[in-house]
Amino acid sequence: MNTFLIVYSLPICLSIVYSNTNGPEFLNLMCMMFMTTIVSVIINHKINKEKMNLNLNYNNNNSKMSEEFEIYFKRDDENVKIPIKGSEFSAGFDMYANEDATIEPNDKAMISTGIHCTLSSPEYYLRVAPRSGLAAKHAINVLAGVVDYDYTGEIKVILINHGKETFTVNKYDRVAQLIPTKIIYPKIKLVDELPEAKRGSGGFGSTGK
Repeated sequence: MNTFLIVYSLPICLSIVYSNTNGPEFLNLMCMMFMTTIVSVIINHKINKEKMNLNLNYNNNNSKMSEEFEIYFKRDDENVKIPIKGSEFSAGFDMYANEDATIEPNDKAMISTGIHCTLSSPEYYLRVAPRSGLAAKHAINVLAGVVDYDYTGEIKVILINHGKETFTVNKYDRVAQLIPTKIIYPKIKLVDELPEAKRGSGGFGSTGK
């Protein structure tokens, strides 16, 4: 668009310059304006090319990620809502309650979701994480929350009410989120002594407030 404006405004600029100058001065100004136009065209072309390359790389990375890892969901029945992402770049998949429940203050409840799953790679597990909206508005948090690669049973969400009022869960409310997380499987080695460390056996509060 910038190049278009420069190229098509050039004749107008030249006519204005010509009305005020003539001879060698006009030729010099005309050459300067022509070179400015050429440079602008080259710069715009380079910027557009870089943008296209960035978009291409981004799309390729997305395709590669989707090919490398997949989550397979199974529902207990057709009325169960499957986990979905709230936006394109959300880290987690929102999980929906499959039942009604009430949670008294300082109490907890295990909420059914009706969802089972398995993963395409053992290099990942699913972390059941709290939703920021429930935490901020109602002081509702999630307890436990690890879905292993080889677990195919129903995923249930343990909610705890840290608030001062009874919290009501309605069927199809969003109660937690599933976050795919990469994991490593280290080898275990039993040793007689551990390496020396500056902190050593210092426990709670040993590093200060």
